[in-house]
Amino acid sequence: MKSQKSGISNINKPAAVSKQSKQIAAFAVGLLVLLVVAGFTVFNMARADSNGQAFAESMGGVQVAKMAVNGMQYEPSEIIVKAGQKVRWEIDGTNAEGCATSLFSKSLGINQMLEPGMNIVEFTPTTPGTIAFSCSMGMSRGEFKVV
Repeated sequence: MKSQKSGISNINKPAAVSKQSKQIAAFAVGLLVLLVVAGFTVFNMARADSNGQAFAESMGGVQVAKMAVNGMQYEPSEIIVKAGQKVRWEIDGTNAEGCATSLFSKSLGINQMLEPGMNIVEFTPTTPGTIAFSCSMGMSRGEFKVV
């Protein structure tokens, strides 16, 4: 007479395998989402070198310069742009603190408060040189190097 025990244990195995498969699938999906978010973040960041300089990226004839204000720091604090080409300066003011919530540049005619989130300033540098910017008190400083 054959034992029915082996038949009963075979019935339970697919359920255990199914639960393990679901856990592996959930882990794989989570890992994939994490990699996509990390890749998107890195792809959208300005290309910065070890000196904290960033190069504005050209998109459709416009140079896009991305900067974040973190506390009292501009990141990056130096952005390289080309003369004669429009610049779209995207400033993330979400984490700005103190006087760094304001932005001032005499050369660009800017004296404004930064909103939490994205702030857009557009200008076209005409000649090579330096365009300075700072907070309202001059404590936080940055510059565009126009080449």
